[in-house]
Amino acid sequence: MNPRFYVHIGLGKCSTTTLQMHIFPEICKKFNLNYVASITQLNNHKEINFINNLNFDVTKKEFKNYFTKGNYFISHEDLLSFGSGWNPGNYEKILNFLGNILPSESHILLTIREPKNWLVSNYFQMLTEGKISTVESFYLNESDYKKSKSKYKFDIDNFNYDVLAEMINKKFKNFTIIKYEEIGNMNFINQLNLGDVDDDFLLNLKFIYNNKFEKKKNSDLFYFFMLVLNQICNNKFFTVYDYRIKIHSIIKKYKYLKYPVILFDPFFLFKKLLNPLDFLKIKKFLKGEILKKISKSSFYSQFYK
Repeated sequence: MNPRFYVHIGLGKCSTTTLQMHIFPEICKKFNLNYVASITQLNNHKEINFINNLNFDVTKKEFKNYFTKGNYFISHEDLLSFGSGWNPGNYEKILNFLGNILPSESHILLTIREPKNWLVSNYFQMLTEGKISTVESFYLNESDYKKSKSKYKFDIDNFNYDVLAEMINKKFKNFTIIKYEEIGNMNFINQLNLGDVDDDFLLNLKFIYNNKFEKKKNSDLFYFFMLVLNQICNNKFFTVYDYRIKIHSIIKKYKYLKYPVILFDPFFLFKKLLNPLDFLKIKKFLKGEILKKISKSSFYSQFYK
């Protein structure tokens, strides 16, 4: 019997962290899978270092040399991105590469989210990482995309889940889509051919996920705090490292450094830093700008009719 090899390749911004921290480890524990995830707190071994430093020159033999323990469950959302913000312009190259190095029996997991909501969340993520500035410079139509020399750009005209799923199906026999909006029911687990999945196990996973998901909603405010900071200087977006240092120094000062995303109170920091800026208006404005930019693109998908 061939080893079982599960690989979650992305997309990010689909409750990926919650899955990696709380759901995938439980699956691996029950079904005896070696777990390798991009959540660094859970890893202290050579495999994750190898995945973190993966490049297009890596061969199938090199990959195999690092994964020698039999059954694996790898979760690294950047496998479909390579730091590009999951740009559709890179999907074909990345999937060809993964198809060449991953074991033939690999079962691919793809997390997705309602397209427009995902695009909004993805923009916020890239912005807070300081990789991009304006919506117009990141989400580009096909013509502008080909002209742009920016490292961080997104081919909005070719963003389509159906096409992506078809590309994955051509490379891998085993493939499961996990919809962000349906993770809580844990139905995707029955599609992984793991073995006997008892009701108590599923019930426990549902409880864990829904409990963690409710708490994680508060972390979304962290992104809007970062977005407010972008407005400090004449409504210019920040891409400057100094702002990031300033944020962390403030968090540290008020003893929120250990859990900078979930536990700190953004309203308190807004008052200290930005009073009287109304961050809700800024959030609404930026989301409106994103939706305006992508309004002419079609995101029809069989997964979101």
